[in-house]
Amino acid sequence: MGKRVVVVDDDPDMITVIGFRLKKKGLEVETFNLGTEALNAIMTTPPDIVLLDVQMPDLTGHEIAEKMEQNESTKNIPIIFLTGKVDFDPSQEKSNRTMFLKPCNFDELTAKIEEMTS
Repeated sequence: MGKRVVVVDDDPDMITVIGFRLKKKGLEVETFNLGTEALNAIMTTPPDIVLLDVQMPDLTGHEIAEKMEQNESTKNIPIIFLTGKVDFDPSQEKSNRTMFLKPCNFDELTAKIEEMTS
């Protein structure tokens, strides 16, 4: 079985495309369009990596990341932030966090997932 990836985005089309492409690469994908639901799933069964949309209606990607960082079982899970804004804040990047501009190159995204989870 492939690595488990949680994808959180409020855009249903983005969820469909990312989920389909990552499953095609052999990854086990769980998708959410609400941050609160995603956070509950992440805390219940920690995945290998989380892809977070930065701007969402309930919890932002950064708020989810902060809550993950405060929990012993999820604080070291790698995070890839997905953003449509060109002016994203690079200070959010850490050794286990990075950002991708949407729409993203899926070969680069899957290579980054592999790099961050190996």
